[in-house]
Amino acid sequence: DDYLFLLKKCPTAELINGLTQEWNGKPAALSVGQAVLSLLCTDHKEYGFQLLESIYQCGEAALEQVILNDVVCTPEGWVEIAEECSNDDYRELSEKIKSIVISQDGVVEILSKDEDAKMMEHVYM
Repeated sequence: DDYLFLLKKCPTAELINGLTQEWNGKPAALSVGQAVLSLLCTDHKEYGFQLLESIYQCGEAALEQVILNDVVCTPEGWVEIAEECSNDDYRELSEKIKSIVISQDGVVEILSKDEDAKMMEHVYM
């Protein structure tokens, strides 16, 4: 997609905001999750974190709306974003994203392999 190419090659806060917001009643060119995920695999991931932080500063409800209304980015994509937030010291943002994703119907938190092993150990003993 041309927008993703442009975002990865020439990221600016203004461009990211323009691509992820409605304009003249038309839907955004990119979903927030899609934009952030595309930035995570570049040297410009800080722009993605800044976008999420600016949304979160508008209130928890604003972040929740962005995540729940994102029809492009899957819950797994949002969990990946949350993990990257945690890895880059955006722990509060990470926890909030995870709690929003996990609170949705049909979404189940997957335990780590160590926890799975302990659970299976208990079953077989």
